Amino acid sequence: MSAQQVAINVSGIIFMLPLSLGIAGSIRAAYHVGARRRVAFDAMLRTLLLVAYALVSLFMLLTILFRRDIVGLYTDSAQIIDLASVLLIYCAVYQIPDATQVLMSGLLRGCHDTAIITWSNISSYLIVGLPLAYTLIRTDWIVPAMGAPGAWVSFIVALSLTAVILSLRFIRTHRRVFADHN
Repeated sequence: MSAQQVAINVSGIIFMLPLSLGIAGSIRAAYHVGARRRVAFDAMLRTLLLVAYALVSLFMLLTILFRRDIVGLYTDSAQIIDLASVLLIYCAVYQIPDATQVLMSGLLRGCHDTAIITWSNISSYLIVGLPLAYTLIRTDWIVPAMGAPGAWVSFIVALSLTAVILSLRFIRTHRRVFADHN
């Protein structure tokens, strides 16, 4: 539990950056949609994605390279450091899909398309992620029981599924919102 707590805490700290950008993107998207300014919207979108993915990629690299040092800030227990260091690799891997889903959620909110966010989360986390987590953590049905890393793998799968669903919906919504503006 301690190793999981360390990893999720580090993940939460990293998540604050894409979350903040997603909130800002939502506000700016709503402004540009309301003003019917497609060129400005597209420029904001490019900037938002570039900044978010550049910073998240940097945090991923730093997390992987300094994972033992990061965990060492929380505990001096060798057993917790060993497991949490492994979990931080999974934490680093899911930063891109996590950033994608929070950015797309913000942009969809700004475009007044919100119902899909709820349905994608329900389907990804409850219908796919939760059963997969149980399967990977506790059973040998797919692979030998993984324990704690199985939870992270299932979370990566659920986050990735959410990111794909929301990205595809954003592409469609963007086209619809600006259909009469070339």
